[in-house]
Amino acid sequence: MSANENRYTVLDPRTKFLVLVSSFAALLIIWNISYLLVIGIMIILYGYFTGGLGLVIRFWWVLLIITTFTVIIWAVYLRGETILFWIVSSQSVMYGVTTAVKLDLMICSSIFYLTRITPDEMAAGFVRMGIPFPVAFSFSYAMRLFPLILVEAREIARIQESRGLDLKSGSPSARFRKYIPLLTPIFLTTIRNTNHLAMALESRGFGRKRVRDGYLRLRLGKQDWSLIIASFGVLAVLVVLRVMGYGTIEGAVRRW
Repeated sequence: MSANENRYTVLDPRTKFLVLVSSFAALLIIWNISYLLVIGIMIILYGYFTGGLGLVIRFWWVLLIITTFTVIIWAVYLRGETILFWIVSSQSVMYGVTTAVKLDLMICSSIFYLTRITPDEMAAGFVRMGIPFPVAFSFSYAMRLFPLILVEAREIARIQESRGLDLKSGSPSARFRKYIPLLTPIFLTTIRNTNHLAMALESRGFGRKRVRDGYLRLRLGKQDWSLIIASFGVLAVLVVLRVMGYGTIEGAVRRW
């Protein structure tokens, strides 16, 4: 592997995926804010040492919007024993805050994974984990496809602006409605590019060879095993605590 190909981290792609899975599992089984804050600190430290924390900081406003809407929705949707005002209870607010923290941490974990791994590393890691190559290739291509869609969307918007479409004036809702007609050419362009890719793969005999040789040589080192054991060790402790009845929110019941 060249220096340019290994520009993200020295961690094996399988390690990155297993850390993502363990973090998701830990966030799904725990509903106590104190436990979630500890998990959050671990996830943030992982993002800091792997170099993915900067992108999360750039999009802090997205996490703030998700947090605000999540807290409001669940505060109204749930009912609890201690009413604060109107139909909002302390239990429903705590449930909303907990859900928002879980969603934000899941988004952060996904960003740390996707921004610190190349599509080739992702496919090679999945194949070494026993996943069939066509499935692994589909995941890696989806990772490549999203930036291409964004580029196509910007190009289509520029073309429409050159033809007189004003996308910058008006209220936020008016500007949003102006972007709706652009969805059709974006979807058509994406479908066309996907069809061209399918024909190119078929012409090259994609899927005919069951065992494929890759140029990436993967090996789990000491730091990989240490991180895997630590992440799943924390997950095992959280599972035991959850079985013992810890990590829950008492007194929150759905309103409808």
